[in-house]
Amino acid sequence: MPYHAYGKMDREDIYSIIAYLRTLPAIQNDVPETKLDFPVNFLVNTMPVKASFTLKPRSTNTVAYGGYVANAAGCVDCHSKFTGKGEMVAGSAFGGGRQFNFPGGLVTAHNISPDKQLGIGSWTKEQFINRFKMFTDSAWKSAKLSATDFNTPMPWSMYAGMSAQDLSALFDFLQSQKPMANKVNKWVANTEPQAFLLCK
Repeated sequence: MPYHAYGKMDREDIYSIIAYLRTLPAIQNDVPETKLDFPVNFLVNTMPVKASFTLKPRSTNTVAYGGYVANAAGCVDCHSKFTGKGEMVAGSAFGGGRQFNFPGGLVTAHNISPDKQLGIGSWTKEQFINRFKMFTDSAWKSAKLSATDFNTPMPWSMYAGMSAQDLSALFDFLQSQKPMANKVNKWVANTEPQAFLLCK
């Protein structure tokens, strides 16, 4: 849960999220108490920091506005390399490399930096927007996968609901970042399905 990212959003946007959540029907669900292993059970108490809210940039400043969208969407939290202790590797932002264990195999997040060979530097803005919008079709939401099929933690169907303006600004922001020459092998199938591991 990228709390640190949400703490950098516009206070009014946070209020809007809260207002939206309060419109949803209540669900009675008794969630078991979280149990963390040492040393995480101690470290978790040092992680919360006071929010440092910002004002949302004007949409006409597409790079700054796109950066705001990228922060709210948590793009860097998946599309970067992370250590075994859950810390982002310095200098790896948007270059891909975070790994996710799925029952059918190991998924590695794509390089979305503007590198022309290994990232999305050769993409057009139209290609970028269409990549998201293709998941607007409800058929994607009802697709059934077996335990050994390729899957991804990327919430395509949710991000497909973003406006073309927001996606366009996101593209402008990503194109303004440092190109990362990081080759990613997005899928390595398991010979034997393993337990699903939740990421941060």
